[in-house]
Amino acid sequence: MNYFGRNAAAKSKYIIRDDFGPFRISEAIPWLLIASAFRVQKHVLPIESLALLNLILVQCFVFMAFASTVHSVVTDSGGKSQIGKYSLLAKIGLMKRVIKKVLAMQFFVCIGAVFAIAALKAGGIDATKALILPASFLVSFNGMIYTDGYFLARIASAIVAVMVFLWVIAAATGKPVTWKELGESLSQHGFAMMLAAFFLVGTMQFLNHNQLEFLKYLYVTSSAKHMPLIYLVYQTVFAFIRLWLTIYILTTALKWSYKYTSRT
Repeated sequence: MNYFGRNAAAKSKYIIRDDFGPFRISEAIPWLLIASAFRVQKHVLPIESLALLNLILVQCFVFMAFASTVHSVVTDSGGKSQIGKYSLLAKIGLMKRVIKKVLAMQFFVCIGAVFAIAALKAGGIDATKALILPASFLVSFNGMIYTDGYFLARIASAIVAVMVFLWVIAAATGKPVTWKELGESLSQHGFAMMLAAFFLVGTMQFLNHNQLEFLKYLYVTSSAKHMPLIYLVYQTVFAFIRLWLTIYILTTALKWSYKYTSRT
C-alpha cells in the first residue's frame, strides 16, 4: 500500500505538494513551549532528585509535538493520516506506547554498555570513556530538537527519530505500534531511512554549532533578569525549526522510498 497515494485513484483525491512551510505545524508550539519551560526550570531551579522525571516528562511533551507535526506534514505532502481524528486521550495513549518502547531501548542500551565496560575493565582495558555512548542514548529523544549531548548524541537522536517516525506513521495508518511493525517498515524503507538519518546527523550537528554560538551571544548581550524568558523563547523557536526539519527530511525520504518501490 502506497502511503502517499501515488496510485491513480489517490492522485485524484490528494495533491502532492512539497511547498508546505513550518507555520503549517503551529499546533506543535504549545507542546514545545511546555517542554522548553521544563528545561528552563531544570536550569533555573535545579532539583537533582527530579532530574530523571524532568527528562521523561520533556520526552512526553516532545513526542506530542512530534506526532502533531508528522500528521500536518504528511497530510500537507499528500499522505493520509488518522492522527488528526485522535482525541487528546488517544494521543496520550499513543505517546505511552511509543515512549515506553523508547525508554526500554534506552535502558537496555545503558545496561548493555555498563556490562560491556565492566567486562573490558575486568580484562584490563579501561573503557570508561565509552560511557558517553549510553549517555548519548539517554538524551537521544530530546536531542532531536535540543542541543543535548555531543556528536554521538546526534547519531543516537537520528536513530530514535527514525524509529518514532515509523511508529507514528504506523499509528496514522491504523497499524499496530510494535517492534514487529517497525522491523517490517525498515525492511521496506530501510535504505531511505538510513539516508534520512545521515542527513539528520549532518543537519543537526551544523545547527548545534551555530545555535550554541547564538546562545553565547544572548548570554553576553542580555541582562540576567530577563535571561530565563529569553532562554525559553530561544529554546522554543529553535526546537520548532529543528522539529520541522526533522519531519521534513524523514517525510521526504519516505515519499522517495514509496516512489522508488512503486517503479520496481
